[in-house]
Amino acid sequence: MGRGQALYVSLCAGERTARDATGVVRMEVLDGRGRTIRQAEQTAQRGRVEFLGEEYAPGETVFRFTSPGLASCEATIRPAPAVPGRMFGPAAA
Repeated sequence: MGRGQALYVSLCAGERTARDATGVVRMEVLDGRGRTIRQAEQTAQRGRVEFLGEEYAPGETVFRFTSPGLASCEATIRPAPAVPGRMFGPAAA
């Protein structure tokens, strides 16, 4: 399992966050077989919702977000591929 992640959802009108949106956002967490393993709901504040400390299996767990009147979306956290080369600059120290 991956460590707990913070997932942020923005309610949008077109391409912009709807800052006055206060709708309820429902999150369903699905395992690799599509079974619901947990659910949560949050009410948007200033058009945003936070789901904190979410555990996941990289490349398998699916997070599905729905809110009445809006298109749903799904997200999967995948492992980052290795990048060849070497680091330089302050991060390499």
